[in-house]
Amino acid sequence: MGRAEFMRVLLSIRWSPFALLVGAVLEPTLTFAQEVPVPDPVRESYIAYMEARMADLQGDLDRAEHLYRQALDHATAPGYVYYELGSVYRRKGRWQEAARAYESAVSLQPDLGPAWRELGEVLEFLSLASGDANLQAQAVTAYQRYLEYDPDPRVANRTLYLLIRAQQHEAAIQLGEKLLTRVSPDMPQVLFPLFEAYMRAHRPDRAEAVIRRYIAASPEDPDGYRAYALLLLQQGRQAEAQQALRDALARAPDDFDLLQTAVQALQEQRLFEAALQAVDTYLDRHPDEPSAWFLKAHVIARQKGPSQALAFLDEHADRIGRSPEVQIRRLLLLARAWRWSEVCQGADRILQDLAQASDLPLSDRRRYQRAAWILKAQAAMSLQDYETALRAYTEAYALDPQAEILEEQLRAAILARQHEKVPDMLANARARFPQEAVRWTRSEALFLEARGRDSSSDAEKLYQRLVELDPDEWTTLVAFYQRTRQFKKAERLVRERLQQNPRDVETLFTWANLLERMNRVDEAAAAFQQVLQQDPNHAAALNNLGYMWADRNMRLSEALMYIQKALEIEPESPAYLDSLAWVYYRMGDYTRAWTVMQDVLRRDLLDPVVFDHAGDISMALGKTDEAVTFWQKALDVARRLLHPPVEFRPEAVAQKLRRACPTCQRPQPE
Repeated sequence: MGRAEFMRVLLSIRWSPFALLVGAVLEPTLTFAQEVPVPDPVRESYIAYMEARMADLQGDLDRAEHLYRQALDHATAPGYVYYELGSVYRRKGRWQEAARAYESAVSLQPDLGPAWRELGEVLEFLSLASGDANLQAQAVTAYQRYLEYDPDPRVANRTLYLLIRAQQHEAAIQLGEKLLTRVSPDMPQVLFPLFEAYMRAHRPDRAEAVIRRYIAASPEDPDGYRAYALLLLQQGRQAEAQQALRDALARAPDDFDLLQTAVQALQEQRLFEAALQAVDTYLDRHPDEPSAWFLKAHVIARQKGPSQALAFLDEHADRIGRSPEVQIRRLLLLARAWRWSEVCQGADRILQDLAQASDLPLSDRRRYQRAAWILKAQAAMSLQDYETALRAYTEAYALDPQAEILEEQLRAAILARQHEKVPDMLANARARFPQEAVRWTRSEALFLEARGRDSSSDAEKLYQRLVELDPDEWTTLVAFYQRTRQFKKAERLVRERLQQNPRDVETLFTWANLLERMNRVDEAAAAFQQVLQQDPNHAAALNNLGYMWADRNMRLSEALMYIQKALEIEPESPAYLDSLAWVYYRMGDYTRAWTVMQDVLRRDLLDPVVFDHAGDISMALGKTDEAVTFWQKALDVARRLLHPPVEFRPEAVAQKLRRACPTCQRPQPE
């Protein structure tokens, strides 16, 4: 085929707009080729471009790249050629070169809208791959330039979310409002991210107006109602929030993820009956869905305690079955109920079953085995069976060599007083996970602390080094200072944190507990109240304030109220139940105190303070032998703990024991 015949064939094909634009530039050259001579380099450049387009359409990317680069030598519209070349690079996965080609295209042809869009997409990909915030900012700029030419809702949505991800909330708000004014006030792709931007900017009034517009524009989208409900819950408008969640679930009754979101939101506001009703509605449609039954059990556990949830699961065992997943979830509930002996037994049964489960995929079997070993290790740690815990963590690590499991394995070895093993274990841990310096520094500090007084100064230096590595570890250093009764050092550290963030709930809670340890009761009470002003459902603050007063035999009616509220939030916490028994004891109601204490003792809580309280209550009821047994157990448990509770007073317990039983032998320290 001659060159003239080839050109006639090319012109008979329907080309892309970009090819036509280039063709328009060169049309006089083609139309009057025989009348007006054209310089050969320009004609050759155009022919190379058209041949490149043909190769591009046929998927011959190498030839297309070669011809596009050849066309650039004398192209009259090189911006378009760079655009096509960038697309070839992108399809070949050469992202850096694609970015440079698109940048050349827009620098030569600034009004080439699609090139701005594709430049934004390439830069966004590169930013995600590298984590480079500068590339993300460049992607946003490219998208914004594209939106000046074409307010594409999809690109607008991506640009707004990139700004939100970069925490540029005000910039997202300005862009979103500009697009709504320019294009349409009811563009869903803009309204939803704009709502999120207003929420992140702490402007709930504007956020509410925007999400209501989104719901009006997309009345069948459940996400709009879900987002509106979360906003209403934050504002304490519970009735409206419940209606919004019902509207969301009505539009997607089979969406389990949406159900989980709704239930979680309702639980956070302690709207348990509404959460249960939502799950029941789903179960009416999907009665054989195990995940829904477990979700209901989770709500029951939050509302009434894990033992009630276990009873519920047992009642519906015929629907739920006895798969490894079911058994693992039951163990988790047993752990939340502090029934550690049952956790150990259940883990052993699961491991036996899994060893014989030949039909189970290997990956699933290993996953369940790992979970069972970890639960067994946690149970053994709580039961002070540290050797068993060490073996269990070793098995779990063999199945899944993760740094967090290795850290727990180290801790078990330290508590088992197998100190000769720890240095080699630490060295291996550092070699295996060199990037986990915080974990291994924390483990070494604990090891030095466990070795006793001769190493205490070295332990302190390591705990201080830990804070240098990770400032969030300041609470670990404070806990060390409290254990070693270096309260002034702890006080200085917490005061520094309070100066940085005087309203941080957990910092205030740490401060309140420290003040209580220092016997500054009025200041501690004020700090606990500050915590509760910001988080009225902070169960630990409620309990600790009530217990502080009860332990000092003061303000007992208020103490009872706070402890009861803590138990409403965590119904089966043995520590909170112990506080309740203790406040009844202080009130002189020994019978009720003993009834509550029996509920505590049914759980596997090896706490010397609890056994000390049980001894005092038994003695008040005239049960001297039982009191002696409990006090002996308190001293024995404390002896085996690396960190006995700061408030436990072994000498005071030993004195009570001597008075009640002069011939009894006091446990000797190891």
